Parts: sequence; structure tokens; C-alpha cells
Amino acid sequence: MPPDVSVSVIAYCKLVLHLSKYPHCAVNGVLLAKKPTKENRSLHFVDVIPLFHLALELTPMLEVAMTQIESYCSQQGLIIAGYYHAGAVIGDPSPTFIAKRIADKICENLSDGCLFMVNNNKLKQLEESEIYRIYCRHDGKWEIKDQKVTVEEDGMPIASALVDAQVYDQLVDFDNHLDNITLDWKNTFVQEHIERVVPQ
Repeated sequence: MPPDVSVSVIAYCKLVLHLSKYPHCAVNGVLLAKKPTKENRSLHFVDVIPLFHLALELTPMLEVAMTQIESYCSQQGLIIAGYYHAGAVIGDPSPTFIAKRIADKICENLSDGCLFMVNNNKLKQLEESEIYRIYCRHDGKWEIKDQKVTVEEDGMPIASALVDAQVYDQLVDFDNHLDNITLDWKNTFVQEHIERVVPQ
């Protein structure tokens, strides 16, 4: 039985902003969650770290990024528990070889890790539905999870408003960071912007 999944407003908005900044590119990233327990296997994704929009399959760059992210997670009490992937082909959300390979690596540390395959077409309907399908690993294969709404309340309309305000221009992924290491791949500024518009 796959775990229940929920996605915070901050995590969802960062994912949407990454895709919106590079709508004609394949993009990917990882989702960070609070560590599940034996008593409660549910995954609550609280943050997203955007990875790449140029060459998603370059192993050395991925290893550098994952090392830094894992160090950050250990400081924050979080784990890498999910991977998201949007292909360059518009409207084709089926898992690719690269997506499954990276998600498999995540599952080596967390068997309940999730794969989020993004449907680019849904960027036009941000307020209506989530932009991904979630896959869970079962018997060595990635299978679509029976999915209810996973995003916290107000997440979808807030993401839509942020896209309309072009906040994605401020988003930094690891491709940006590796070009200029002064750029903040944790996207603290973007997170603060999102937090200001989340209803209290």
C-alpha cells in the first residue's frame, strides 16, 4: 500500500514556477519531506529544490547537486523523498528512462519515494487541477498512484497568481547556480514571497 501524500503550498508553487520559467524545456527537481515514521508512513512534501533545465542526464552535475541538497536536508531534518520531471514534449507525462533512474536512486534510501511526472499542458489550467501524476514503486515497477488532491488548500490559485506576477523570473535552479554560485538554489527569496501570500 503506497503512503498518503500531501504537498505544501511552498513546494507546489516552487515546482510550478520552475516549469513556468522554462516552459519549452525538460526540467526536473527533487521534493523534500518530513521524515516518515514506522507509525506514520505518510509523506508530507514541504519544499522543492529545482535541479536542471538544460541537460537533465549529466551525472556529475546531478551528483554535485544531490550532495549539497543532502547536506541541507540533514541540517533541516528533512529527506529527499520525491523527484519531479517534466519532459520537453508538451503533454507527454509518461515516465522516461531518466526519470525512473533518478527516482530509483531516491528509493534506495526511502522505499516509499515518489515520482511526480508533470503534464506541461496543465500550466494553462493551474487553478483547476494539479499539474502532475504521482507514481509509486511496486515490485520494482513504477505504477500510477490512486490520487486525490494532494496540494494544501489555496495552493493551486496561489501558484496561478505567482505565475501571473512572473515570480518565476526570480527562481534559481542548479543550472543557474552552477553558472553563478552566488545564486541561491534554496530560493529563500521566492519562499518568502510565497509565504507572504499564503492565508494565515
